[in-house]
Amino acid sequence: MMKHDISKNYDESLEETAKSIKSDLFIIVSEKDMMVNPSEALKLADIL
Repeated sequence: MMKHDISKNYDESLEETAKSIKSDLFIIVSEKDMMVNPSEALKLADIL
């Protein structure tokens, strides 16, 4: 899970990754998750 990165095929750019997403998303994060930092998911949600 820690190495899962949807932006790796887009030069690690969340903006370019967001442009490639064609479907509706429902992004769920837990701000208190001790294993996964929610910041990247929150950034993607803001961009979209």
